[in-house]
Amino acid sequence: MDPSIFFQHLLNGVTLGSLYAFIAVGLTIIYGITRIINFAHGRFYMLGAYITYIFLQIIGLHYFIALPLTILTLFIIGYLFDVIVLRKIRERGYVVTTVITLCVGLIIGNLVKAIWGRIDLMMHTFLTKSVTIGPITTYAQRLFSIPVILVTFWILHYFLFNTKTGNAMRAYSQNQELCIAVGVDTNRILTFSIALSASLAGLGAAVIAPLFRIFPDVGGLPINKAYVIICMGGFGNVKGALLCAFIIGITESVLAGYFFPSYRDLFGFALAIIVFLIRPQGIFGTKVGFEW
Repeated sequence: MDPSIFFQHLLNGVTLGSLYAFIAVGLTIIYGITRIINFAHGRFYMLGAYITYIFLQIIGLHYFIALPLTILTLFIIGYLFDVIVLRKIRERGYVVTTVITLCVGLIIGNLVKAIWGRIDLMMHTFLTKSVTIGPITTYAQRLFSIPVILVTFWILHYFLFNTKTGNAMRAYSQNQELCIAVGVDTNRILTFSIALSASLAGLGAAVIAPLFRIFPDVGGLPINKAYVIICMGGFGNVKGALLCAFIIGITESVLAGYFFPSYRDLFGFALAIIVFLIRPQGIFGTKVGFEW
């Protein structure tokens, strides 16, 4: 086995895991705090990719300016999504929220198709160029994704455990009635949680999308993988979602690289089935709403 080929597949797996992690952790936050499974979340990643493309290729901004602007734009979109849609159906039950979020996702997807068509797009940054490190040749954009995801989730961890809003989010996920009784502004917490998860999807798109094609259904497969990942990690467990995202990404990349490239997705789903058969509640299954 050539070590350079193995490390190439490993690096590709880390990049793929980063994409899954940005989406899955956002879903985990939404479910852990609001108890809503947001089927429109994959569209946030898609919107993030198109918005980054607009900032880069159409407006002509520098990548390091386009990236925070994409995060901010998705935060605003998530905020509006909660205020306009979710806040009105939050108490209507699982079936209503599931159907409504699914419909919103379909509407967003069809609007993008109406505006952009079905043509695949590619965006270019100053990082989408090949670099060689020892025996490995890869895109600088892939290498950039590694420190971004490490810093992002360190900041997220610090925020959840060391700020008033973060503590309120964790408290609300574990005991909603008590939070309401002591006067926590629940609407603010819930809306901020949705906006935060959308901004994570936007960050993932801004970092990972330059490596792939952009098209209206680009968020479809990653969101399906993200649901599998949060089940594997245990619903509401951020650490579980983060770890399982990289387990799935690396497994898919390494096995597909050595055996059957066209069956990459099969390996990830097969691994998930094995985990569910052994531990149905997930690797880090939890009884509380939201854990790190």
